[in-house]
Amino acid sequence: MNKPAYTILDQIALLKQRGMLFSDENEAYSVLKKIGYYRLKGYWWDMQSDTVLHRFQPSVYFEEVIQRYDFDRLLRIILFDATSPVYPNINVPPCTKTISGSAG
Repeated sequence: MNKPAYTILDQIALLKQRGMLFSDENEAYSVLKKIGYYRLKGYWWDMQSDTVLHRFQPSVYFEEVIQRYDFDRLLRIILFDATSPVYPNINVPPCTKTISGSAG
């Protein structure tokens, strides 16, 4: 299945055609350039009223999608920081033998 490549301006136009609203298209351009259309797609998926034609519910703003993305990104950072000191202790089985093979 070959889909045509869209420029960022084409992506914005497509989202607008599907009913998404924009407070600042210049900012949306920067965000799409930095993060990417397909990475953001998961954050707007449930904002669609039709997932076949990809039509958005009324009053869905691109900025809401970015708020979801930012919240998720910060939550992942917080969870990683909280769990990273514990993870090695869970993942590695306790050592029961020394290098020489005798019990430690």
